[in-house]
Amino acid sequence: MMESKLMGVAKGVGASRIRAIVASAHEKPLQLFPDNPALHLIQQVRDQEHRFAISGHAPSAVKAQPPCWKISGVGGAAGGLCSNGFGGLQGVYQASLEELALVEGVSLSLAEKIMQQLH
Repeated sequence: MMESKLMGVAKGVGASRIRAIVASAHEKPLQLFPDNPALHLIQQVRDQEHRFAISGHAPSAVKAQPPCWKISGVGGAAGGLCSNGFGGLQGVYQASLEELALVEGVSLSLAEKIMQQLH
């Protein structure tokens, strides 16, 4: 059976560049010089992985927002507006100004803004 090793990269303290490749806790880290082609390849792989992770995460974060957060001025405590007894955005649309203003985090002025945007 072939032995496999788990490897990782380590940055210097306060540095943004890779300083060493770590093979295991028991081995001395492999120090790489800044002009080493292997280091450049590892940095490119790391940067591409970061771009991939960020581009995949951003759309799901936007999609996961409650529909009421898409209303300008709604966020924080008022972000739960849709789930506070209104049953979703349609319920908020049908609510009166006074009902909206009863929600924690929604002032009368914010309730008026919500009404203006929905109607």
